[in-house]
Amino acid sequence: MLPYLLSVVTALGWVGAIVGLVAYFQVSRGRWAPNSIQFQAANLCATSMLFLVAAVHGVWPSVAANVAWMVIGAQAVLMIVRARRDARRGAKYAEQAYAEPAYAESSTFTETGFSETTSTTVTPELVVDHLEVRTPLAVR
Repeated sequence: MLPYLLSVVTALGWVGAIVGLVAYFQVSRGRWAPNSIQFQAANLCATSMLFLVAAVHGVWPSVAANVAWMVIGAQAVLMIVRARRDARRGAKYAEQAYAEPAYAESSTFTETGFSETTSTTVTPELVVDHLEVRTPLAVR
């Protein structure tokens, strides 16, 4: 490989290391959430640059670790994007449901039989993967 290209790859490796450390620092300080798009995007950038350096220098254990890191990061970004999309869809659904609240009936059983039937308003919640997204009806 040409010496100046090797210098560029090495510089990208340093940038990747710094980006990864900044992302870790931001999460450790509580400025970013571990499931935030900022943290996951920074991780993907960092691992891509570190992967490039490891591949150019033939450090295969590091290449394998960075490939795994990229797969995990890509999956996390996809989950975040899907959760946001589903939350937007759920918010649209909640706006429609806000005009027409859902009702549920329940009865209590006594020794003589069923007592009065009561009607209660149901407040829906939208659950997206492992994230719970509260709709306007649930907040109300």
